[in-house]
Amino acid sequence: MFKINDILYKVKKPYQYIGSEYSCYNKDFDLQKVKLVLAFPDKYEIGISNLGQKILYDRVNSYEGFLADRVYAPETDYRELLIENNLNLQSLETRHVLSDFDLIGFSLQYELAYPTVLEMLRLGNIEVCSRDRKEGSPIVIAGGPSCFNPKTMEDFIDLFLIGDGEELILELMKKYKDLKESGAARKEIIKELSNTEGI
Repeated sequence: MFKINDILYKVKKPYQYIGSEYSCYNKDFDLQKVKLVLAFPDKYEIGISNLGQKILYDRVNSYEGFLADRVYAPETDYRELLIENNLNLQSLETRHVLSDFDLIGFSLQYELAYPTVLEMLRLGNIEVCSRDRKEGSPIVIAGGPSCFNPKTMEDFIDLFLIGDGEELILELMKKYKDLKESGAARKEIIKELSNTEGI
């Protein structure tokens, strides 16, 4: 079967897609109760320096049973190879397709990133419009400065975090875990989470 590694030698900057940076977490995907991928809708060189993402990444991974992985927008050469070879966008550390996660959290820093969010969803095997997502699809979350006016992206995002994500993310994940373990359906989970102050 054709793998991501087979196309990395064809891209100009393969280091953007392999993770393994100094001090990154490498938690066992299958042993975690809630799995979140932090998605930055811009290229690696810009996203890797984002302080907010670093804080969220550390807070979630420091909590037992929770996993946070990362993904950045692919550059044109890598994107074209993914499409050409019918491959999906994967996270950096665990190398899982985005649709394998429970939650996907986009950092909306500026409006120009909106089209990239939609492309990352499509490449990650996630339905672009929230109304089309089915049971088992990840819950798509967005936070960051652009979420203070969420109207533009409301058709594509399931939940918006208004305010500091580092205060809300663990509370959201704990509630998600409890609801998931109780057997709640996806729509019910979204409804219950949306009752949390700041969401």
